[in-house]
Amino acid sequence: MSKEYIPRPVPNTQKIGEVLTYLQQELAVISDVINNNQQVNFDVANVEPSKRIEGMIRFFDGTNFNPGAGRGLYIFTNSTWQKL
Repeated sequence: MSKEYIPRPVPNTQKIGEVLTYLQQELAVISDVINNNQQVNFDVANVEPSKRIEGMIRFFDGTNFNPGAGRGLYIFTNSTWQKL
């Protein structure tokens, strides 16, 4: 399961050492999230989303909604679904 980065509150201090420690810790967490999120899993959909956005990627099973080439991974581009 992928991990999401949620920033901690910035310390309320004027001490540069505390701020630098905070930044170093946050960057380590961000690095960990990036390095551990290299696998992408798509939920299997059988209906077209009500709101389509350019660049949206979906995996359709081809049952209730078939974007044109059956079961598979599609991207919404130029107002159409294109199978990848």
